[in-house]
Amino acid sequence: NPQSVAVKEKARENLSTPQELKLLFSVVEPRHKLSYLVSLLKKRRTSKTVVYFLTSDQVDYFHQVLRQLVNYPVIKCHGKKNQKLRSKAVKEFTDRPGGAVLVTTDLLCRGVDISGGVDYVIQFDPPTFAPNFVHRAGRTARAGQTGENLVFITPSEHEQNYLEFLKLNQKVGDMEEFKEEFEILDLEKVRQTQLKDKRNFEYAQRAFPSFVCAYKG
Repeated sequence: NPQSVAVKEKARENLSTPQELKLLFSVVEPRHKLSYLVSLLKKRRTSKTVVYFLTSDQVDYFHQVLRQLVNYPVIKCHGKKNQKLRSKAVKEFTDRPGGAVLVTTDLLCRGVDISGGVDYVIQFDPPTFAPNFVHRAGRTARAGQTGENLVFITPSEHEQNYLEFLKLNQKVGDMEEFKEEFEILDLEKVRQTQLKDKRNFEYAQRAFPSFVCAYKG
């Protein structure tokens, strides 16, 4: 007569997310999303932050860009890397004694243990598969610890409606709007790097169409 024992975080009443998790959203123009992300990361340089993108090509591109703009470790992990390299990236992130940024895809939204805790989750792009919103957010506020999840939403009507859809479909509860002043980046430095660095230029060429295909899909 075997019995199954499971341990899970205590969720808010009738909701799918734990009490210790703070759910936030920010309305950001698409052209300002990178500036806003960099501002947030700079102000949280002592935190362990996971940033989610839709595609592996985006991760490759933004990894290169953020390494130029954020002056503390930025690590990448996605499904185009083999298991050994993915495990190495996660270990590097968790073993860092101070702050670090892990840029990734939904590959790491569940099923992979990130020991040591995650302070902050940023969803640069909302997931196309709604349940992954909860799995992404669940990377923080684990084992009784507090944590924050912030998702970027553009001003478009269908993305605004996505928040209501999450409440109904995924039972995430109300999300609080988060507003923070940020400086608009001069992206000329990033453009010049792309022109001088063939690898970086190729990352940029692949990242945009991969995002469009994923977003439309």
